[in-house]
Amino acid sequence: MAFTHAKKTGVSFTDTGATTRYITQWTNSVDAPVTIDSAETTVFNTSNMRKTFLPGNAEQTVSLSGVYATTPDGYFFGLMTSSSATTLKIFPASTAIAATNFIHYDGSANLTSYNVTMSIDGAVEWSADFQFTGTVTRNTSAPS
Repeated sequence: MAFTHAKKTGVSFTDTGATTRYITQWTNSVDAPVTIDSAETTVFNTSNMRKTFLPGNAEQTVSLSGVYATTPDGYFFGLMTSSSATTLKIFPASTAIAATNFIHYDGSANLTSYNVTMSIDGAVEWSADFQFTGTVTRNTSAPS
């Protein structure tokens, strides 16, 4: 099994003009958890004293953060002032895998928060949260 260092991660989204914006060079953290709802179906007097559940719908959020620069700030500001979703793409190994096996996850997402943090003892940083809406696809073809 081949492992990949996270330094090869890539991130892009489409801006309000449908232009793909790669923000990898300003990003230093990506967190993309998937959660699945569950509905409890436990009934009284079960013999094994365990709860039971049914799986529900999945949802995925993506939290990004990095070092502030005016270019990505402009991209995020454009998304904040728009009410339309963006196409968000996450590349876990953007430079490590050949174009014929270029794994990436993409889907329609909404920017739910954007924050710029300034402190006396550090670099200016940014963070952004997206929520996928609808289908998230795992692709193995070269991204567009």
